[in-house]
Amino acid sequence: TSSTGAALTEVDGTYQVPCYLTVCGATATPGFHFGSSGLYGTPTQIPGNVATTNFDCIVPATATAADPARISLYGHGLLEGSKSEVIAENVEDMATEHNIVFCGTDFWGLAAPATLNDAAALGNINLFPAVVDRLQQGALNSLFLGRMLLNPAGLASNTAFRQGGGPVIDTSSLYYDGNSQGGIMGGFLTAVAPDWRHAVLGVTGLDYANLLVQRSTDFTPFGKILFTNYSDQSLSPVILDLVQQLWDRGDPDGYAQQMTTRPLPGTPSHQVLMQIAYGDHQVSMYAGAVEARTIGASAYEPALSAARSRDRNLFYGLPGIKSFPFTGSALEVWDDGPGLVSPPPLGNVPPITGTPPGQHDPHSDVRATPLARQQKSDFLQPGGTITDVCGGQPCQTSVFTP
Repeated sequence: TSSTGAALTEVDGTYQVPCYLTVCGATATPGFHFGSSGLYGTPTQIPGNVATTNFDCIVPATATAADPARISLYGHGLLEGSKSEVIAENVEDMATEHNIVFCGTDFWGLAAPATLNDAAALGNINLFPAVVDRLQQGALNSLFLGRMLLNPAGLASNTAFRQGGGPVIDTSSLYYDGNSQGGIMGGFLTAVAPDWRHAVLGVTGLDYANLLVQRSTDFTPFGKILFTNYSDQSLSPVILDLVQQLWDRGDPDGYAQQMTTRPLPGTPSHQVLMQIAYGDHQVSMYAGAVEARTIGASAYEPALSAARSRDRNLFYGLPGIKSFPFTGSALEVWDDGPGLVSPPPLGNVPPITGTPPGQHDPHSDVRATPLARQQKSDFLQPGGTITDVCGGQPCQTSVFTP
């Protein structure tokens, strides 16, 4: 179905993909079906087992048969997020400013319909393997949506994506753009993606259980479930570490070494642009720095102002970008300023969210900054490169407050 506004058209629908779960569906609980009970058995498809999942796309009015739009998958946020995040203001702005069609799907395992399943798994860790199985099926769902966008016989053949007999989307290259969980899981997706070479990972990181969850304001309600059922807090580090060993199969932590220049079999090399927010309350910037070191990214410098000197070693081990435009993967920090955001806690605790000065959450401010969107557009195109949109100075968001 489609609905048209002044600036863009929203198109949503469903599609089918091969399903490797025992029971398919956005709210089902079982994990993978295995054809063998051996230690190294791999998931197998029950004959005829397919999953029906959803998609949501936005087509800007600038997309015409004469000037077709670039195409990109969009990755949504944690649990409360869904495919419909493509109609968020910042995504619509990116689409209309830069003539890009974005399409998203609910990421199974970490989308809104999975909330109850995930909460149950935190209450009983024995249920957690199935959560990770569903994350991998969710990745497959996303890859198939990308293939539908890229194939001229796919969405480009549908009337919602055509004008005057021709497609309004350019099917020569596919890209990825995601924020928050979409930035995190975008790293996992990019490592296994055969169909795109450039990905933007917004407010991203890796290592959910050991690095992210305890430092995130998002985890507070889920932490209550976990630590109520496993009340001996001396065991918490062990429990989270064991959970992460399962989670590595559906977390960029398990794929980061193959994300860029050492690709997995059957996939090309990739380049990623990581845009992170200084003092992010939801995705720790420290987890972003770890990911950057692991994937071999370079750092935009000067990264931080003198007011942020406490974190001057944030980019330890990362080479600085010496000239622009830069061809490669890069990490860039964007700052709301000391008047809004305090340095993040050094301990394993979330920041305090409240009223400025100092307690504003910058998590959504990078993607809402036109300069950051311009940098993404420069990168998400054939031959795209990292450009210096900050004029050789530390990058500041649109709401920067000294």
